[in-house]
Amino acid sequence: MAEFLRRNSLFLSAFVLLAISFQLMSASVRNPELPAVGARLGNSFFGPVEKLHSESASGLGDMWKNYLWLVNTKKSQKDLHLQIKGLQKKNSELVEFQHENRRLRSMLGFTKQIENPGVPANVIARDPSNWLKTLRIDKGKSDKILEGSPVVDGHAIVGLATAVSKNTARIQLLSDPNSAIDAVVQRTRAPGVVEGNGRDTLSLRYVEKSQDVKIGDRVVASGLDQMYPKG
Repeated sequence: MAEFLRRNSLFLSAFVLLAISFQLMSASVRNPELPAVGARLGNSFFGPVEKLHSESASGLGDMWKNYLWLVNTKKSQKDLHLQIKGLQKKNSELVEFQHENRRLRSMLGFTKQIENPGVPANVIARDPSNWLKTLRIDKGKSDKILEGSPVVDGHAIVGLATAVSKNTARIQLLSDPNSAIDAVVQRTRAPGVVEGNGRDTLSLRYVEKSQDVKIGDRVVASGLDQMYPKG
């Protein structure tokens, strides 16, 4: 008997289901309210399951949208940071160009007042020591720079070329302890000598006590040393 049931289980199952279906159809014909009751029972059983599935699917959809939004926001933030860095770099370059433009304009106005218009140059190095005040420029003998040539920046004296190669020159700054310039007080023409002290300031020395010199007076090169432009 068990062997028979095992061999014909599929056929018997189909027969049972078919019989149940006929019974349900017959009961529905006799009692029209039965399908509605079955529908309500089905809704009661399957409704929560379907609602849970729908909410889960909706929740997963919202999570996916939020994830994509966060990814896009992070990418946009990274792009904005790159743009900010690029703008900061451009702004720094523009500031440098502005300073250089002002310096060159000042030098151009200055060179119109002297016989030798000079050669524009850029600083490429500075002396790292604390006791020497020198720097190196990107012009040399090939640009007609000679040892002893004065170096100016606009209307201010910078120093003197002390060592010149083909394409570079070492400049001794006014602030170097070994630097000295014959000068006069512009207001009263009181003579003196401007010397470097190794710091960022200069000293006006060898001025007679009887001379009228006040704080705030402008000191200019006298031109008597034949090295720096007068004034």
